[in-house]
Amino acid sequence: MKKIATTLIVLLATLSTYAQKVEVYLNGEHIDTYYNTPEKQYRFVFKQTDDWQNINGYDYVEIGGLKWAKMNVGATSIADSPETSYGNYYAWGELDTYYKSFNSEDKVNSKTSEITHIRGNKYSYNWINYCTGNTNDNTFKEWSPTPFGSGTVLQQEYDVANWEWKGTWRIPMWEDFQKLYDACGGAAAPITDVPEKTITKGGIYWIDAPKTIDGTTYNVSGVLCVASADRTKRVFFPAAGNVQNVERKSKGTLCTYWSSSLYTANKSHAYCLYVNNTNVETKYSGAPRAYGLVIRPVSD
Repeated sequence: MKKIATTLIVLLATLSTYAQKVEVYLNGEHIDTYYNTPEKQYRFVFKQTDDWQNINGYDYVEIGGLKWAKMNVGATSIADSPETSYGNYYAWGELDTYYKSFNSEDKVNSKTSEITHIRGNKYSYNWINYCTGNTNDNTFKEWSPTPFGSGTVLQQEYDVANWEWKGTWRIPMWEDFQKLYDACGGAAAPITDVPEKTITKGGIYWIDAPKTIDGTTYNVSGVLCVASADRTKRVFFPAAGNVQNVERKSKGTLCTYWSSSLYTANKSHAYCLYVNNTNVETKYSGAPRAYGLVIRPVSD
């Protein structure tokens, strides 16, 4: 259903050829002031929100020429809680997880899967479950056929974002993470001195939960990417950590998100987005493909 976007309320705009003072509010908070003159005219356009803001029912925000999903695969909220915002953890190229749930110690509870590369009982994110199927052989062996074909990017049939969400959704390549990074100003480390109520410029911000910014409450920590060209365009990546062997690690302190790009110098690894409160890497190569990482879909 179409609706008029009313997030921004413009006040005090008088119709005159003389100077005008225009104050802009976001969710009740004053965020900017503009002064109109005959030489510098502003025009305010209220656009309708419609299905163009989602693909197959999944909302997105467009930054850097790409449509970034607002949530992870398997998530049901942006930042309400770890249980609803982290989503599912996948080994690289797999279409299913290696666990049924996590126990109170963040250890995996096993499951049976018929759509993983090695079918049957899944109990650990290791090479046994990923590629050998032999409990006596925990070493990397390439899949046959390879999930990346003759290239260096996961083929569509091994892309869990497309498998789960269909349409044009896919796992980002590392170059896509780089485009997002560049569109948000880029930085070797995220901004940790985050304003209490309103962000007034683009950037890559580390959010320590709980925190409310511009009307959105973040109950999980993570990284908030705010577009330099339009600070109302922003996407949040929860710090979901990752799963190594049988245990989830770095929950709440580390963002590791799979890319679809193979690390060709060591084909047992693939590139991922890696962000904590001191470091931002869009092309991190230190993650073995058997590790369980979360997925943030993207579309062209």
